[in-house]
Amino acid sequence: MSKIMISQSIMWAAAIIVTAISDELGWLWLTILAVMALGALRAENHKAATCLGHGLSSK
Repeated sequence: MSKIMISQSIMWAAAIIVTAISDELGWLWLTILAVMALGALRAENHKAATCLGHGLSSK
């Protein structure tokens, strides 16, 4: 779980920094990084739910 928290923090920080630096493409990069972050979070939640559903421990 801590790995997903670290990766989420890095993705959101990158999204904020890119938006602050780039005027023209800032919103595009923010959208792309936000979709990537939410997709990774969704995949991790699905993986955890699948492991717990089969009686396996989630690490």
